[in-house]
Amino acid sequence: MIKRHSYIGTLNGVSGIWCDQKPEGLEVEKETIFYTPDEGKVFADKEGNLVDSVVIKDDVKIEDYIEIIDPRQKEEGNGDQEESQND
Repeated sequence: MIKRHSYIGTLNGVSGIWCDQKPEGLEVEKETIFYTPDEGKVFADKEGNLVDSVVIKDDVKIEDYIEIIDPRQKEEGNGDQEESQND
């Protein structure tokens, strides 16, 4: 998993959102930490819901999620094979 940051702020009079790298001189209004899974994986919560990223805020903790191989890739892969066989 990859820990990432986003920054909302102003740089040289321009408002914007920057991801992962904070430019020198940026006046940060809000910083957000979020996690993305490694390639081919997703996060699953205790109920089995799958998510592509986890934003850390309020009572959300990365410890409440596990990183698993994305089961949706297998489903999509099977559909592609069926489609190509029907052509």
